Amino acid sequence: MKVGNEKSKIGNRKSKMRNPEIRKSENLKSENQTLMVTPETFKQMALSFEGAQQYDHFGRPAFKSRITFATLWEKDNKAMVKLPLPDQYVFTQMDNAVFYPVPGGWGRMGCTFVELGKVKKSVLKEALTIAYTAATVKKKKM
Repeated sequence: MKVGNEKSKIGNRKSKMRNPEIRKSENLKSENQTLMVTPETFKQMALSFEGAQQYDHFGRPAFKSRITFATLWEKDNKAMVKLPLPDQYVFTQMDNAVFYPVPGGWGRMGCTFVELGKVKKSVLKEALTIAYTAATVKKKKM
């Protein structure tokens, strides 16, 4: 009996591998699992950078190295990352439902909202890395 059951399990596995629709749906499931970034995950990602510190910024968790590079809006399930303007443009062009400038003057200075429930973890890590790097580098005086 056991041998028969094992063969049927192996047979099912093989048929899944041959069927592109099943493989495609399984890839989407695994891709969708990486989409949701929780506020706790965001905190861990922001604090993973060398010298990054968390502090309170008007009742919200914020993260800085030399200057602030990110702020977490937990109740709204979004975050703000301070990107250089060319990078802000690139991220908002990828998907403006996920990345969009903060309204007003802050957005014109690179402050960019990120919808945590819609962003892929790898893309968020890239945006945080850019924001952290920009916040860490001292600008040279002319």
